[in-house]
Amino acid sequence: MARTVFSIVALLALIGLVVACARYYPPTSYPAPQQNQTEQTTYPSTAPSQQNLPESNPPTQTQIMHPPINVTIDYIGIKNAYNPGNSLDSRHSNVKIIVAVNDGKTNSNPVTIPPALMTYFDTREIKQRVFYTSSVGDYLKVSIMAYNVYNRDDTLSLLAAFEKLGQAAAGSLRTIVESLPKESYIGYYDSIWYPADNWGIGRYEEKGVDNIRVWFRIWSGSEPSPIPKPEFLPNIKIKNVTIPSPISLGVWGNRQVTHKFTLGNNENFAIGVKWAANSSVTGNFDSGTVDLPGNGFKEITKQYTYTKKGTAEITYTIYYAYNGKKLDQRTVEVSVTP
Repeated sequence: MARTVFSIVALLALIGLVVACARYYPPTSYPAPQQNQTEQTTYPSTAPSQQNLPESNPPTQTQIMHPPINVTIDYIGIKNAYNPGNSLDSRHSNVKIIVAVNDGKTNSNPVTIPPALMTYFDTREIKQRVFYTSSVGDYLKVSIMAYNVYNRDDTLSLLAAFEKLGQAAAGSLRTIVESLPKESYIGYYDSIWYPADNWGIGRYEEKGVDNIRVWFRIWSGSEPSPIPKPEFLPNIKIKNVTIPSPISLGVWGNRQVTHKFTLGNNENFAIGVKWAANSSVTGNFDSGTVDLPGNGFKEITKQYTYTKKGTAEITYTIYYAYNGKKLDQRTVEVSVTP
């Protein structure tokens, strides 16, 4: 009997061991969840990453910010006071300025800057705000014209023309310029900026056509400080200086040589220039005044006697004859031998 019981127990243990070692295969599908009348369990039809999220609607048109804009004229300069034939004359012109600023939205009347006597390469301080808008339009157009005042009718007709010019960006300042008598017209500046140009915000120095030059600022927010009053001078240069080197004094202990220097005038009218010659050995040794033609040059030839051996630096300096301001300088090294 005991043997029979042991056999049954051993058989059961063997069956348990076989079941424990058998490989597990999960079911191919899960049973549907149980539901009752009080609660219903639901599952999403797709994974969260695959669900249809709400779509954002992109803007149909790019929004452009229209900032406040100010325009300030800082300085006005003129190059030619119109006295042909005598570049050393101190003739003055009675210069008046008209400024029109237009942005396609703000109705701004032309600004007139009262006339003032100005001469060749003269700079006048203005520092006047000529335009402001709290929200600039689709562009910014600045037109400035300078003319010599002769009578009241000229001013009235120009103001009327500038009012028409300010009504559209396509208005041409050139048509106004061409209507002026030659002796009245001085020069103009005309430019337009768009949003891609940031409405021209920045500082503008020495801009203009013909005989006017303007310095102005276009700004938004805090006002930037203006530049110091600019020095406005004619574009005249020393093109070259020719002096032979080395120079031999020879048996007589002196030698006469020829100096040549050429001055070029890059302005389109005649200008008076003073020049001075200096030696590092003997000091100032010559000077003179010359009238340079417009867009032309002059060669000056002089002979000098050298008596001292050694190395000398010969310097030529030129000055604007009207006010004595320095324009250019050139130095040449010369070797003098026994």
